[in-house]
Amino acid sequence: MLGAHATSIRLLLLDEESHARVVFEQGPEVFGGNRSLRRREAIVSRRPCVITSRRTPGVSVAILPLVRQGEVLGLLEIVAQDFVIGERLSALEAVSEQTALVIGNLTANDSMPARIDDATDEIPELLKELLAAASQDHAVAAVVRFWHRAGVPAVAWWRAQGGHAFEFVASRGVDRETKQALRRRVDASSAETIIASAIDVMEGALPLVTRARDAVVLLRDPAIGRSTIVTVEAGLGLALDRLALSATVADLVRSIDEGLAWTAHELRSPLLGVERAIDSLDVSLQRLPDREREVLGEAREELHRLTGMVEDVLRWSVGTASIRRRPTDLARLIEESARAVSVLEGSRRLTVESPEVAMVCVDPQLVRIAVENLLRNSLQHAVDDIDVSVDVAASEVTVSVSDAGPGVPSEERAVIFEPFVRGRSAVSGGRGLGLFIAQRVVQAHGGSLWLEPAAVGSVFRMRFPKGVT
Repeated sequence: MLGAHATSIRLLLLDEESHARVVFEQGPEVFGGNRSLRRREAIVSRRPCVITSRRTPGVSVAILPLVRQGEVLGLLEIVAQDFVIGERLSALEAVSEQTALVIGNLTANDSMPARIDDATDEIPELLKELLAAASQDHAVAAVVRFWHRAGVPAVAWWRAQGGHAFEFVASRGVDRETKQALRRRVDASSAETIIASAIDVMEGALPLVTRARDAVVLLRDPAIGRSTIVTVEAGLGLALDRLALSATVADLVRSIDEGLAWTAHELRSPLLGVERAIDSLDVSLQRLPDREREVLGEAREELHRLTGMVEDVLRWSVGTASIRRRPTDLARLIEESARAVSVLEGSRRLTVESPEVAMVCVDPQLVRIAVENLLRNSLQHAVDDIDVSVDVAASEVTVSVSDAGPGVPSEERAVIFEPFVRGRSAVSGGRGLGLFIAQRVVQAHGGSLWLEPAAVGSVFRMRFPKGVT
């Protein structure tokens, strides 16, 4: 499994009439829909196609042609979350190239019918396992298990990101004495020294080394051809790259949290000072004309709310307090947020359609931040009025924000919720944090926020469970 949605893999080969036939599939069908037209497009163009699911929000399928020496042998279809497909499409293309190499070698062999089932049963299973690996050492261990299933004894070393020496992480099919000798006698300072010093312990061992030289797997008397070794080598390297990227993103998120904490901390004192200054003018306010007194009163209320939001951002970013859930009428919160945000853009209207009551159990201050960030994002990008709707179901409440603007280009959809990402149609002044913060708040409440493709414009949907999760 990958994230909140299951991942499925299909391998299709072309028959004599160029029809794509499924020869291997694994994982539940979470995508649905007829893909024949897009499959044909991938075959003709020899380029991958990506389709976004309408049935399951946040899920896409990548259709990758298996091309060898200019000939399309079949298709590899991978269903995964949008951000995985978007971030790793080039990596998946590399995997499809290696898979085409393996299939081409097998079809060139007279024993192809007997051997192709074995290859297609094992390699897609390994690729799925590598996609789902939670850590780099788990990915290396998955490769060792793959070779063990094929009857090949294997041992592996892995070097952590930023580390200097390799660690002995897994072995299968190797006796205890050999394993102990490998631990004692192998110089693990580099991939080259591992291979050189392990030869005496595992005579005839064949090395598998990732391109970044951060993992080494030694195979004793491999019974599988070099093409399969190359495919596994590429798949492992891509998995390690993906996990290293995830770690980098996690560091970035921590840095953003620290920046938010610093910003909120610096804003807190001046806001409190201004708030106290306005409060001290209570007596003087009585002498002002009604209109000026009304404006200052509204400013004081808005300032008080802003101070509360800064407090919420501060505790959220430093993680010093849990979410303060309480029964909240989401319909009323949406209407209040729409009124507050629409003041910023007098030329466009925010039309809200909601039931009288939509009760959820959330932290209203944090959810207000998420909602207003989403509404501001739509106002910044849209060219016309914006429709906001609230729909209540048995166990959840969904907020939809729709506009008839230019929409989000397909190449931006996979990264639109990443920090510091700004669309090409964005107005100046934004920092690309609004959608990122909104999604984090919604997910912290057990909900989801996603972009749903529309014929015209964009539709963002925000879903909250009714109860406490």
